[in-house]
Amino acid sequence: KMGKVEDERIIFPEYDSGEVSRMFSALEYSKLEQDGGIRAEHSTGSVASAAALVAGTMVGAGILALPTATASVGFLPSTVAMIVAWVYMTMSGLLIAELSINRLGLSGKPVDGLLELYEGNLGPKWSKVGTVAYFFLHYTLLVAYITQGGINLDGFLGTAGLSQLSDASGIGQVLFASACGLSLYSASPALIEKANKTFLIILAACFVGIIGLGAGTADFSSLVDLSNQHPEQVAGAFPIIFLSLGFQTVVPTVVKQLEGDRGKITKAIIAVTSLPTLMYVAW
Repeated sequence: KMGKVEDERIIFPEYDSGEVSRMFSALEYSKLEQDGGIRAEHSTGSVASAAALVAGTMVGAGILALPTATASVGFLPSTVAMIVAWVYMTMSGLLIAELSINRLGLSGKPVDGLLELYEGNLGPKWSKVGTVAYFFLHYTLLVAYITQGGINLDGFLGTAGLSQLSDASGIGQVLFASACGLSLYSASPALIEKANKTFLIILAACFVGIIGLGAGTADFSSLVDLSNQHPEQVAGAFPIIFLSLGFQTVVPTVVKQLEGDRGKITKAIIAVTSLPTLMYVAW
């Protein structure tokens, strides 16, 4: 028979006042040089860092694919479709966050990723289906990014006078994948986080500049002319729209970074997913 744990041992005043909303404290351990001891420091989760992770995941290949997918649909129907997709994708992200928080409460440790959620919530049969879909989606995304990254690198090598390298079949893709893989493998999580923020700022600045240049030559009357709107074709654009607004794979990481704080997690997901959606509409 198990004994009863007294309330004063597990209940703290902070819980009643709401001052502590996180489910656990993320600790970072470092070795002291003086005596070789171990020091533990609280790594406070940042909403800005989590938001940058979500935004960086959403803004990607959709920049290239969306104009082609929505050109025949028209601006107004495609904008409505993107709003519908944003609502759906944001709701799914919040539900995944809720599952991650619940899993954290049951297991006592943060969720490592979607595959762990599959195993814990879908059962043996459906978790395998989810795993196959997960790997298929990310394999196709990796192929797309490595292919285009290699093409861009080939162009750079040719411009730099290294045409002998750029002319070799597939060398750009090999170099691009190797450079990205080695960088991610050797860099610390803190460095990756800073690099993600930096690249996101650069991307936003470039995007604003491009939109500013394009707005000067845009024919806005034709853009909203009813004769150019074809809502009957919007179904064909939905797969690209949903893919462009995807960010769910990083939700367990966001939950871990923000220590299971539901309020911060909700802010990071809802506030940030709206910004890339507006960027895509403007684009």
